[in-house]
Amino acid sequence: MLISDAGEVYAFGKDSFGEVEYGGQGTKTVATPQLVESLKNIFVVQAAIGNFFTAVLSREGRVYTFSWGNDGRLGHQAEPNDVEPHPLLGALENIPVVQIAAGYCYLLALACQPSGMSVYSVGCGLGGKLGHGSRTDEKYPRLIEQFQLLNLQPMVVAAGAWHAAVVGRDGRVCTWGWGRYGCLGHGNEECESVPKVVDALSKVKAVHVATGDYTTLRGI
Repeated sequence: MLISDAGEVYAFGKDSFGEVEYGGQGTKTVATPQLVESLKNIFVVQAAIGNFFTAVLSREGRVYTFSWGNDGRLGHQAEPNDVEPHPLLGALENIPVVQIAAGYCYLLALACQPSGMSVYSVGCGLGGKLGHGSRTDEKYPRLIEQFQLLNLQPMVVAAGAWHAAVVGRDGRVCTWGWGRYGCLGHGNEECESVPKVVDALSKVKAVHVATGDYTTLRGI
């Protein structure tokens, strides 16, 4: 997926928006970039692709999602192959978002509030990757409260397949979710259902973080 300087979105590849809009999900490959017509009235500044859904962020700080919306899993009712943009409902309706990150069937949103930056999560809660202290799914965006307890102001969010990470303004790194292969950096393979500071990085001031299926990278 590509975003132009004019805020237009182009998609290509297997199961892309172009394919769905022009004929049946999963039936062919879109080998050349196709303009996503359903987004032409939204100036998009960021896109995030999770398994079975896509999210985009508008210039005004509004989040829109597509596909995998049945049963209200992403804050709206929609068919699995729905390519119309639906604003993310719930807590983020009137709060501007500055960054989004998508993992396996879940979404993180970095929001700007008068009290500072905060992170909301929505979607599948397997492995505790939503950060709320449980493995329960969330149909609507929910504030991750742990950052307030840690006195950490999030500045960067990253969503891996099964785990997530945040970089704070002070350079601390938090990870949570599925801990297999030590991907959380806490010296073990345990799952963490709320964000936990990576103590092994206590002498490092991070500025960025990236997550994969079972890996985490931080930039300094």
